Amino acid sequence: MLRNVIVNRALALVAVSVAALVLALDATAAAPPGHRIGHAGAAQGDSAFASASASIRRPKRLWVHVEGRIEDVLGGVICYLGGYTSKKAIFKFASGLYELPVPKDAARCDLFADANGSGRVSIEFRAVTVDGRR
Repeated sequence: MLRNVIVNRALALVAVSVAALVLALDATAAAPPGHRIGHAGAAQGDSAFASASASIRRPKRLWVHVEGRIEDVLGGVICYLGGYTSKKAIFKFASGLYELPVPKDAARCDLFADANGSGRVSIEFRAVTVDGRR
């Protein structure tokens, strides 16, 4: 009988530990990558239009994060590599986190995005740099 109590308590402790681990992993998975850069944009209303822009030196990875009831998102990234310029456009029809292309060894990138939707619409840019600076 004592053995059953000990086994039941041990199983309960394991179950609580597993549940806590799952919640902790889920919370870290939901956190957006990198750090926020530039000027975020937000708008609200039946016909909401938000605009955002940013510039970052020595980017390694870039994202645009769009939230709300989105009809369309138009944006792009222009990266400078010495005398070479890389230009990439994005066109999306839903909210989400979208990774932007970054050429290797880019000295600087300029980003822009506009979003149309309804209700509350927001845009932000996120980045990870080569040297970890903002």
